[in-house]
Amino acid sequence: LLLCITSLQYEHLSLAGLCVGQRVVLVQKGRLYRARGYHITIWCNVSGYQGPLQQDFEWSIFLPSAPEQKMQIISTKDSTFPYAVYSQPVQNGEIYVERVQGDSVLLHIKELQDRDAGEYECHTPNTDERFFGSYSAKTNLSVISDTLSAAMPRQVLTRAEGDLLELTCEVSKSTAQHTHLSVAWYLLQGDSQAMTILSLSEDFILTPGSSYTERFLSDVRLDKVGDTTYKLSIGRVRPSDQGQIYCEAVEWIQDPDGTWKDIARKQTEKTLLTVRSQDRDFQATTAAVENSLAEGKPLRVDCSVNAQNSQNRWFQVVWLFKGVEVARIDPQGVWTLKKEYEERAVLGQLQVAKESNEMYILKVYQVGLKDKGMYSCQVSEMEKVSTGFSIIQTKMSSGIDVIVKPMESKMQVSVLSSKTPIVEGDPLILHCEVSGATSPLSVNWWHLRKSIIGMEQDGMLRPGLSYQERSTNRDLWLEKVNSTMFTLVIYNTSATSDGGSYKCEVTELDRNWKQAKETSVSVSPLSLDLRATLKSRTAAVKLTQDFELFCQASAPYRITQVPVSITWQFQHNLGANGYQQLVKVMPSGIEWGADLPHFQRKTSVTKTTSSSTLLIHSATEQDAGRYRCEVKVWRSSSQQTGHPAMAAAATVTSNVVGIQVNPP
Repeated sequence: LLLCITSLQYEHLSLAGLCVGQRVVLVQKGRLYRARGYHITIWCNVSGYQGPLQQDFEWSIFLPSAPEQKMQIISTKDSTFPYAVYSQPVQNGEIYVERVQGDSVLLHIKELQDRDAGEYECHTPNTDERFFGSYSAKTNLSVISDTLSAAMPRQVLTRAEGDLLELTCEVSKSTAQHTHLSVAWYLLQGDSQAMTILSLSEDFILTPGSSYTERFLSDVRLDKVGDTTYKLSIGRVRPSDQGQIYCEAVEWIQDPDGTWKDIARKQTEKTLLTVRSQDRDFQATTAAVENSLAEGKPLRVDCSVNAQNSQNRWFQVVWLFKGVEVARIDPQGVWTLKKEYEERAVLGQLQVAKESNEMYILKVYQVGLKDKGMYSCQVSEMEKVSTGFSIIQTKMSSGIDVIVKPMESKMQVSVLSSKTPIVEGDPLILHCEVSGATSPLSVNWWHLRKSIIGMEQDGMLRPGLSYQERSTNRDLWLEKVNSTMFTLVIYNTSATSDGGSYKCEVTELDRNWKQAKETSVSVSPLSLDLRATLKSRTAAVKLTQDFELFCQASAPYRITQVPVSITWQFQHNLGANGYQQLVKVMPSGIEWGADLPHFQRKTSVTKTTSSSTLLIHSATEQDAGRYRCEVKVWRSSSQQTGHPAMAAAATVTSNVVGIQVNPP
């Protein structure tokens, strides 16, 4: 028994003519507008289904350029579901599905691009006893430009406790759709999470942060003083306000389901605020202009001293890196450095300076990987005595973690083959060319994950375990042609073992940077389509008449470039011993068969690189029978072609030609 519902309103989605027990797939209502470059999600769920509690979902898209063509993106069930254009983004995690519940998922796109616009379809494969209900739903997604901007100049400010602080933030947008803005001010102190000072929501509600609730309106305000200008006012600053203050703007759009969704977010530069206490107490704060930077970029770490009447007080500052002293500035501004840092200062790589009694600077002009870590400063208030200075009190700043991102290698590697295709026995020659390297190199060649041979910086060769014997037999060589070209040569190639993928791996030794490039090599066997064809101008000759046979060897490769032997064989019409060798023609000479001596006295043989002609003079009844030729080829690098102990690479037998000898 099914209970049917004529009309039902559910979470802004209209469902008509549905029945209880009927599968229903719902997707987030569109059209959705999202800004380029941001992480976005689209939800989809299914209800009224039968079968397992965990349902599978398949996402596809219909692009505006081909609205009738479905492009498969991702499936929770089938890893082969994505079309080729989406396989890499799915594998890289740029597009993924988050399962919220067994019957509800979110489609994630990490960095939205213009190509992601279109009509999305969410489909659930059937698990019901019979098809009943809807199995897919669609929604539209439009990608719009990110026009949001937020700006506040970077400043270093010092205020006495109780002073007025005013900061302005310029926020603007030019989105064609109807959107709202929210603006918030944050305070960052040391390594702790940023605290909200005051925020204006997208629906125009002012909300103070938990630490500023008591001071809201009476002491802390946020005012819009122009079309794009928002002003934060703190009437009486406190020591707890000290730190880095910044403004964050968020752009919001109302989705068709009535909810507001953030689509763009921008943060401004930070203002470093120092608040001087009214008593003898002081605070030390460490801040970096940029604490995450690339190797080789300049690093500046500020140590600020927040103290009342600081111009009439004496301070000593000690810089610490990972808890170890690296430099100090005494109360009179004279600096000293530890040995390693003194050497860097002499080379112009590092500087410490006192800008004022409240600001002390550590600069590293070209930061290296060894400079990453925790920086802090220890500030001591001193008093002048007859013997110099003595310490009154000492304060330690919170640390700031400086992240140094390694410089990326500009080295590029390419692999070229000097000859394609390669026939069994040909030398395999591969060139590995390197560009953009800035330090000495080592090179390693690999074949099917096995090491072939390597070359160290000094030119020393290291054959791999599987290639020791070939190296000893001089069938393997690696040469440094010049500073950027390394050539691998493998002689006497085999079709069964030398084909496949070859990789050249190059290492820049100073930084252990590695780059590799692969190429695929095919080695054709000499037996590939090898043929032997025997021809005769006549099948019947008269006694004492001469007759001629022609044997031609052919192959899809240039058979003239490999050693070929042709053996002429004969079977007498009355013979029962099968075919016997008449004569063998080899690159090194001719070998007559012992069982048919009469042929040697009356037969002439000629041979080219791939053919042979047999001319028999003055035919007799002994010459009547069946003739054929056998063709053998050897690898071109073989030094023992035709030797009995040396097996041919390929052998083929021709068709049979019968010769009758009739009376005159």
